[in-house]
Amino acid sequence: MLVTIYEITVFLHVLGMGGLFAAFALEWVVERLLGRASSAEDVRGALGLMPVAMRLGSPSAIVILLTGGHMTHAAWGWDKPWIAMSAAAMLVALGLGGAGSARNLKAIGRAAAAATGSLSPALRALLAAPAIPALLRIRIGLLVSIVALMTVRPGWAGALVTPLVCAGLGFAAAKARKRVAAA
Repeated sequence: MLVTIYEITVFLHVLGMGGLFAAFALEWVVERLLGRASSAEDVRGALGLMPVAMRLGSPSAIVILLTGGHMTHAAWGWDKPWIAMSAAAMLVALGLGGAGSARNLKAIGRAAAAATGSLSPALRALLAAPAIPALLRIRIGLLVSIVALMTVRPGWAGALVTPLVCAGLGFAAAKARKRVAAA
């Protein structure tokens, strides 16, 4: 039994998605550790996991995009709604990670770099910002929507609604988390 290039590509594509979910899980751990941090040292320790998440997530995203592009070209075509919306959802998720989450985490890292001891009011404010959990949960929702699109393969209506609903559920989960944390 010979394995085709397409089958290897599908395997690598799924493996890449697993890697991206694992990177997001590490980012979730970082977010939880930051939420429990009581000192600048705790913050630096939590942020120390982010390079691991980046070393896992960045190559995974590249593998997903390259293999997805190959499969689209070889077998499906860009006229399939589920492919177009999966690609769009992936690019939005990656953009939110790079432009939003990474920027916020770098600001926290800069504030914690020279600090020692208890959290300063400025660092406490950065840690309390709702953007970090919201962006992470929206990005996870977008990844879940991509899995749904790839398995269900809906027409345009379903392909347009699925990422919006999943991202909306991610946002709602972040809002619910904030309400529980405030209680």
